[in-house]
Amino acid sequence: YIGPGQYFVITDIGKGNYQWYAFLAREPGSAEKEEKPDGSVAYLKGIFEGWSKDVHAILDATKEEEIEQRDLYDRPPSVAKKWTDGPVCLLGDSVHAMMPNLGQGGCQAIEDAMVLGEELGAVKGRAEVPAALEAYRARRLVRSAAVQGLSRFASDIIIRGFDTPAKVVEGQFQNFNYAGIVTRMLQPILPIFFAIQFNFLYDGYQNKAALDL
Repeated sequence: YIGPGQYFVITDIGKGNYQWYAFLAREPGSAEKEEKPDGSVAYLKGIFEGWSKDVHAILDATKEEEIEQRDLYDRPPSVAKKWTDGPVCLLGDSVHAMMPNLGQGGCQAIEDAMVLGEELGAVKGRAEVPAALEAYRARRLVRSAAVQGLSRFASDIIIRGFDTPAKVVEGQFQNFNYAGIVTRMLQPILPIFFAIQFNFLYDGYQNKAALDL
């Protein structure tokens, strides 16, 4: 569920259980600054007033102690920075932290581990370890940087770019502003972009070279 400056995600995790996320455009540290005299559930229901009944149903079913609020951070791709130092290397969020919009933070850490295991598995002695770690970095750098960029783009376009699409209802113009018109224009294009994006993320990328084509 997407709206100006905020969106709400509900995920079925099986056996009748759901998890949800409310993404809000806020300044860092807002969790300590915002007043919630009636609790987080009431606070969120107010923010999402007028949204789908599904959003309010899952908020009503949520206990106060089950809600946590935290800031989200990513980092620019570590293209010019070291991932390794002798026999030590970084992987996962420690080297390519990304926004959660594509659900790729943990996935990219798993890919790191797979490539790292392959490189270290071919080592014949300790002296070869630094070179193996550099090979791991070379194989993972482009893909992880691309996924970081896609995740940041997805976050920015939803939070900063999307609005209620401009439309005509019963002869009346609604939301005919810049963001509303852009959102309307993007509607037929986004499915094509998403298809290409998800193909890159999930369709058999092998991590065999710096760039798999």
